[in-house]
Amino acid sequence: MDRFKARFVAMLDAAIRRNVKCIRAMPGAADVLAALRPTAGFEAAIATGCFLPSAEFKLRTAGLLDPDIPIASCDDARSRQEIMAISAHRAVAKTWSRFSAITYVGDGIWDFQAAQRLGWNFIGIGAGDAADRLLHAGAAAVLPNFSPSEEFFDAVSKAAIRRQPSVA
Repeated sequence: MDRFKARFVAMLDAAIRRNVKCIRAMPGAADVLAALRPTAGFEAAIATGCFLPSAEFKLRTAGLLDPDIPIASCDDARSRQEIMAISAHRAVAKTWSRFSAITYVGDGIWDFQAAQRLGWNFIGIGAGDAADRLLHAGAAAVLPNFSPSEEFFDAVSKAAIRRQPSVA
């Protein structure tokens, strides 16, 4: 499995060499991550269905890898819900505190469904058909990207008002 993951990252690297724009940050993502700090009343964590080495490669390539942000991946668990819960627990362990609300940001129906099962708030990211699918599934907020960051944080605040779950 380690050889497979290394080969996959090598293939991602080769793809970047052919087209440097094939992996890039979504508009506003860097600004949002920079603002998500405990001093601002927020903490970030990443939950991804990718292997950890490929997730870190993509984040690094996009200029978003931050060693202070906890990451959980499919290397930690199989289900999206378990991966999300692990990322939240890592954020709790990092801060030594509990959160009054958790808002998961995702682009797939599976993300929305897992957030619902966990009792978390959800903000969808998508445009066109992807946005329509998330709205049809029941997502209360769907944004095309993270820009402007003020719009994103407004959606986070509204989501927290609708539901305020806590994490153990």
